Amino acid sequence: MTGRAATLLLCVLAALLLPAAGAALVCESGASFPPEPLVAGENATVACEIRYDAASGSESIEFATGLSGARWVFAVTRNGAGADMAPRFGRYESLTGFELYYPGTETTRIRIRLTGTVPSSADGAMTLLQVRQYTGDGQSIKGEFLRKSEVVTPASVAAAYETAVAGQADLDAAIAAAKSAGVAASAAESASAAAAANLSAAAAAAPGTAWQCIANATAAQQNGAAALEAAHARAAVLAAETGIAAVQARLDGDGAEWSAEGQMLVAAKLEAADTRLVLARSALDAGDYGNARMYAGEASAKAAEAMALADAPVPGTAPADTGETPLPENGGILPETDLNSALDTAAALMEALSRVLAALEELAGALQEALSAR
Repeated sequence: MTGRAATLLLCVLAALLLPAAGAALVCESGASFPPEPLVAGENATVACEIRYDAASGSESIEFATGLSGARWVFAVTRNGAGADMAPRFGRYESLTGFELYYPGTETTRIRIRLTGTVPSSADGAMTLLQVRQYTGDGQSIKGEFLRKSEVVTPASVAAAYETAVAGQADLDAAIAAAKSAGVAASAAESASAAAAANLSAAAAAAPGTAWQCIANATAAQQNGAAALEAAHARAAVLAAETGIAAVQARLDGDGAEWSAEGQMLVAAKLEAADTRLVLARSALDAGDYGNARMYAGEASAKAAEAMALADAPVPGTAPADTGETPLPENGGILPETDLNSALDTAAALMEALSRVLAALEELAGALQEALSAR
């Protein structure tokens, strides 16, 4: 490689490694931010270094925070060297180009130490630290660093805990129901145990730690519910496969004795069941457990219809004609209940006939008397 080529290569590498003018603000590694979530009413501290590049003395950098009673300590450093400035107070602060601009190729950074109190009224997302660098016109944003933090209150933590406890009860009830139905629930039970452990930890922890434990418990409950849904889907598919296999075995074993119409009817139901089973398996493989259960249920229903046809007298067939009068069922012997009913009916008829005969005798006597009187 010639000396000129080597020089050119070094220049290219230097251009790639050095931050370009106008590059976004960069928070250096080693920054310290308070653990999340922040708790309303508690103190918070931020310590970080922001690397920047100022092209002129007319640029500026502005700082903002949502902390109450904010106290800022800045130090502008060149190649790591720089002294702390006097503390500044308020939610909004700024540094001018006079403080920021250093001509040359030095690496410039702003060391920031921020302390304050999380407002008691805060709940949700809050701007912990915002840093914006403006160009010389003071209007265009050249770079920005933003750090938001979640804020909770003791009341919101308590409400979240109660919700998670109710969710745990629902999950455990669903697991019990699944096990009673013969559905494998070991994965859901493991998730439930993890959720219960986090809830126990939350009950004894400070609000910030409790919130994180509750979040972990909720995530574990969601995993448990998903595991149950998958287990139910797999069980439904297995049940459909078993039902279809039973019908197929019946068709293969006894179908030859059925009429052609009977075979066609059972085979048609079986084909419909198979079609839905294919859809169920596809949905199961895709993780679409709701549709997997639906299609598997439809497949099982079609298999049950096919089995009902197989168990019933085969459509289109009649007893063979032997030339003899077939005996009634049970050899003509009535069941006991039917016999008792017949006897009761006969007794009633006999009583009615007796009354008719008595009436006829009375009528005959009356006619005899009338004839004698003449």
